[in-house]
Amino acid sequence: MKLKQLGVLLTALLVVTAIFLLVRPKQKPYQPYTTPFNGLNTSTKTAEAPRVRVELIKQSAKYIFEGNDGKWEAVYPFNFPADQKLLNEFVDIVKKLEVGEVISIREDKQNEYQVSQNNKRLQVMVYEGTKKEPAISFFVGKESTDYKVSFFRYSNSKEIRTCKGLYPIVIDRIFRDWLNRKIFTIKKEDVEQIKLIYPNETLLLKKNGYKWNASTPLYSITGDKSKLDAYIDTVVNFEFDDCVEQGNITDFKPYGLTEGQAKANFQLEIKSKNKTEKILIGNKADQYRYFYRKAGLPEVFIISVFRIDNRIKKILSEFK
Repeated sequence: MKLKQLGVLLTALLVVTAIFLLVRPKQKPYQPYTTPFNGLNTSTKTAEAPRVRVELIKQSAKYIFEGNDGKWEAVYPFNFPADQKLLNEFVDIVKKLEVGEVISIREDKQNEYQVSQNNKRLQVMVYEGTKKEPAISFFVGKESTDYKVSFFRYSNSKEIRTCKGLYPIVIDRIFRDWLNRKIFTIKKEDVEQIKLIYPNETLLLKKNGYKWNASTPLYSITGDKSKLDAYIDTVVNFEFDDCVEQGNITDFKPYGLTEGQAKANFQLEIKSKNKTEKILIGNKADQYRYFYRKAGLPEVFIISVFRIDNRIKKILSEFK
């Protein structure tokens, strides 16, 4: 009798369990929050997107970039052409940023995770058009112990979350990394002449139809085409290493960059049909770097001694 009752009880329990499993609400798979930034208008047409401004604030530095009519410019700490590709990619990353669940609301944790006003790894603010309030503002802090996510906080919230999509290689960029660091704007196919100006000699590389000739005032050669092409490619894609933070400099003497001073060192001039660009190499900033500037512009930059002495400075015989 007891066995029969036990069997009935087990049967009833199985039926109830089956019914529960059938009627219970299904648990939805976890889906991360996304930033409310997906509607940002990043069209290059001025009428649709008059301006997009990105402010990046680190613990002791602030960078501002403006995208206007499809072109990105650095506007702080000084004006300079920005790297178009990097800024477009950054805005796209922010639009698609995955923000996860709340892990803490304790204010003391904000410092620990580097998402506080006083201890931040990076604060991002993006403005649309001429609006005074940002479309989005948030902090990105240190990574989790497994390095899969970073800690995150909206600027107007105490909630600390995780986020996915902004990686250290982006978060830790400094100002120079966001700039268009190409020294010359002339394209390789438009180059007609390159002039290397030394204190006592000038080396001229001149396009002659589909060939290049190399010459000094006293001697000329029809150079090795592959060597000349490789060198011209190096010149037109040349990049500076760093910038002097002062911005609009009016006195170039401390850097050895007046026209007269630079004649005692080295100058490089590149010419197309409609444009001539020249850089002046000045004093050494230290053992490994020169100061240099572009003729006619008020900024001073830094470039490695190795790049100038080993890759740019050439003598005639090297092109044979």
